[in-house]
Amino acid sequence: MDRPAGRVMKRLLTLTFRVNEQDMFAGIGTQLPHLGLTSGDANVAIRPQSICLSESGTEGGIPGTILKASYLGDHMEYTVDCALGELFVIDYQMETLQDSGSSVYITFLTRGVSLVPES
Repeated sequence: MDRPAGRVMKRLLTLTFRVNEQDMFAGIGTQLPHLGLTSGDANVAIRPQSICLSESGTEGGIPGTILKASYLGDHMEYTVDCALGELFVIDYQMETLQDSGSSVYITFLTRGVSLVPES
């Protein structure tokens, strides 16, 4: 499976994607500030708290599988395998807890997801 190049730096996930005029990121239509970037490859920085997990197929969601689930009192930390690679997720909603091996769908909040110009 082709996966974007990615790295985790101080709990901030940075992936490189092709961004086009329709604001498509990872196959999901979203509005992100362009910061003067043109269409083409761009880095996308994602805070782990900006990754949302749901059990049912969310329109535009990316299917994934929980590899690791850790309860840490006021939040859960998950490692999720998906087409983007392994994502580290911090989830403060405690109503629905996911177990290792569970199938989930991934979406992103609009805050905490940013296009980052190459330096």
